[in-house]
Amino acid sequence: MITRTLTLALATTALLAMTAAAQETPAPDAKPAAAPDAKAPVMFENFDAMDTDKDGKVTQAEIDAWRAARFAEADADKDGFLSKEELVAMRLKEIEARMMKGAERMVGKLDADKDGKLSPAELPASRMDGRVFDLADADNDGSVTKEELADAMKWLDDKKGHKGKKGGKGHGGHGEDVWGWGWN
Repeated sequence: MITRTLTLALATTALLAMTAAAQETPAPDAKPAAAPDAKAPVMFENFDAMDTDKDGKVTQAEIDAWRAARFAEADADKDGFLSKEELVAMRLKEIEARMMKGAERMVGKLDADKDGKLSPAELPASRMDGRVFDLADADNDGSVTKEELADAMKWLDDKKGHKGKKGGKGHGGHGEDVWGWGWN
């Protein structure tokens, strides 16, 4: 009886251990949930540039070649290293390209006379012209102090659920255009 109970207990333990191991071991073709150094947004933004043979797929060789070309382009003095100044210049170039795309979208959306430029009349009214100004002017004296504006912006962020997070939508983030210039 003891032998039978012991055998049954060992078999149960072995079965449980194999089940746990099977659950922890991914299938051979399974992909990890996220790579340790996941750069998916960078890949997505630059997919077409990386896809040099334009087959709609990106290979590791294409990614490596794209990275090497970016490094070589940023290495202005061709010493094989990127200095702080070269990194800043590279980032400014990327930022300028994104800003140009945003400006092109803005002009495309707001340029009523299709002359490729925006006149003051074509720019949307600043939200400071109405509700936001009235909200910020806490003491109703017809002017807004920096403190009143900061309080109003915090209130707007909190109202929208941002709770004052740095870079949140509202002012300085990449979301809502509080000032009404249509950049987003």
